[in-house]
This record gives sequence, structure tokens and C-alpha cells, in this order.
Amino acid sequence: MRIPILVLLLALPAIPTAQAPDTIIIDGEKLWLFANPLEPFLQSLKRRPSLFLTPYVTSSANWRGYIANWTIRNGNLYLTGIESYECPVPSGRNPPNNCKPVTLQSLFSKQDTKEGVHATWYTGELRIPKGKRLHYVHMGYASVYEEEIVLEMEKGKLIGRKKIDNRSKQRPPSLELEREELERTRNESKKP
Repeated sequence: MRIPILVLLLALPAIPTAQAPDTIIIDGEKLWLFANPLEPFLQSLKRRPSLFLTPYVTSSANWRGYIANWTIRNGNLYLTGIESYECPVPSGRNPPNNCKPVTLQSLFSKQDTKEGVHATWYTGELRIPKGKRLHYVHMGYASVYEEEIVLEMEKGKLIGRKKIDNRSKQRPPSLELEREELERTRNESKKP
């Protein structure tokens, strides 16, 4: 009887998990950030560091292994902090105990990081939800909130800003929101 149940479970579609967002300070307010502007920088490295919020503990709510803190200052995007550990890839049964906290200085050793790091590597949209959550979607950053601020960035510089009011909009079903989030994620991963 166990085999048919296992086959049934394997046949079910995988349900992706909503992700723990980065944070951003904009107009003096600390908000969630529904984008991952650090990813293009990490992907540009010869070897992407093995990052974990807690040493050797992965979470389906944070596949990237960190939470980054950002701010918009003088029309520019700055990385101001990161919560993460870099851990060597384990080679045996037990992981080694030599994980190190990730700092701006460890990631950007050739730059002055006291005031943050200007995110010149990032071009794209930053989505910032505000207000009450109107519709939960169990995938990525697809949940819908009362308002959304969308910042258009080019090489770390703010070039456009719009505010979207979602309160009176008719919301598509969760499946459509999940499809849109998959498409957005796919497009983000294709960017150089």
C-alpha cells in the first residue's frame, strides 16, 4: 500500500513557497522589497558564495540564503547590510563548524562600505508593497498588497517611480498570479 501513496505524492505538483523579502528604506520608511537586486552581483562572481541565514540550515522561504538591507539615497540604490553566513561545502557526513557571518566588507573587500555599497550592477524594477495584504499567493513575491511602489533602476540609479493602488482592482486567481511570478522570475534570471 505504501508504493501507490508514494507514487500519488510524487505525481502532485510542487507548490513553491512565498519568499522572505529583503528590506528597503525609502522616504524614511522601512518596507519589504519584492525583488533581489543582490543576485546579479552574486551571479557575476567566479563562484557564488554558499549562503545560509543560519549555518547549514536551508529554508524554502529563503532559497537565496540571505536577507539584504537597502536604502534609496540621493536617487541611488545602496546595499547597507546583509544577514547571512557563508559556509564551506561539506565534504563528509557532518558539516564543518567554520561558517562566517557575511558582511559588506567581506563581499566588497575593495570598496569603502561604511555608507553602504552603491548597487551599480543592478538594472531593473524594484517592487515595494505597502499596506494590508489583499491576496496571499504561496509563491515568490506574488502576493498582492493595497499599494505597490515600483522603482525603475538603471545601474543603481533611480530613473522612474510609480505608485499602484490595488484596492479597487479585480485580482486574477492565484494560479494566474503564480504564472506571472514564474514568468517574472524566468525573465530576471535571463538578464546579464
